[in-house]
Amino acid sequence: MNTSVSVKYLRQHLSAIADKAEEGETFDVYRRSNFSFKIVPSGSSVDENWETVIDFTENGKRVEIYEALDVLKKMNHPSYRDF
Repeated sequence: MNTSVSVKYLRQHLSAIADKAEEGETFDVYRRSNFSFKIVPSGSSVDENWETVIDFTENGKRVEIYEALDVLKKMNHPSYRDF
């Protein structure tokens, strides 16, 4: 379940919100009535609708952006269309 909180409330209750996030609760944070960001428990997926295309972190070494873009281009993946 997502709990909505304001940035002001988050600042005032950060420790309690961090404890609840560790327990599995998710928070939607709003600034001036507009959604700003999401706080999710560590290790959880932010959005199950996202598809992992490539995981460049598997080998533990740094990957240059141009190398990543070349891989997407070779795959003809829609993520590449904006570059």
